[in-house]
Amino acid sequence: PPIKMKETMVAKNFINTGDPISGSIVYEKWPESSLRKGFYAKGQVTPEQLESFIARRVISPGEPIAQNSVVDRKDHGILSALLKDGMRAVSIALDQNAGMSGLLNPGDIVDVIVAFNNTSKDKNEGEELNRTLLCGVRVLAIDQKLSTFSNSIDKKLNPTDQPAKSVTLEVTPQQASSLASAAKMGSLSLSLHSINDSKSNCKEASLKPLEQIKIIRGDGTQNPSQLKP
Repeated sequence: PPIKMKETMVAKNFINTGDPISGSIVYEKWPESSLRKGFYAKGQVTPEQLESFIARRVISPGEPIAQNSVVDRKDHGILSALLKDGMRAVSIALDQNAGMSGLLNPGDIVDVIVAFNNTSKDKNEGEELNRTLLCGVRVLAIDQKLSTFSNSIDKKLNPTDQPAKSVTLEVTPQQASSLASAAKMGSLSLSLHSINDSKSNCKEASLKPLEQIKIIRGDGTQNPSQLKP
């Protein structure tokens, strides 16, 4: 018997995360048996809806466009669409070193390290204390870029790329609270995971108690070791 075909929405070029799909799609005939239920068929989407659709991930040329690949910007922001259930997006400021000198990309997995600066005149107490605050969190965005991709298989570093000034991370509500507190207590930096690092020995340190950091309240007449942070 003849194969039943259906005209399906397909990307005609690369569509980056957060970009509108209107103008970057064509309709091609595909065998109905090879199409999943979520793919958009011709006539299923009105021109007005198509104008408001933006990609929630990178869509490759020739790829059929599914309902879970796009989001309606009239109903949701692109960043909220990228978040997993129960997760939060938090942005932190970075200097050149903390941002991997411009080599960090959305989708990378990182650890967040906080360095507590003790300004005491005592040399022993004046040493910088580092703690791993968050383990294995996903980078959602670098500055205002939600994704990076290249049309070339051999992607080369662009020497004109500027180091990131901020990074947006996907964290749990508890991690978001810890991150906000740590930003006021010291400087933050990132440690990048390998793509083959499926299991990490990283352990998140709690901000309380900070055994080695003395917090003096009032006029400082009390013994700092007896005070609770």
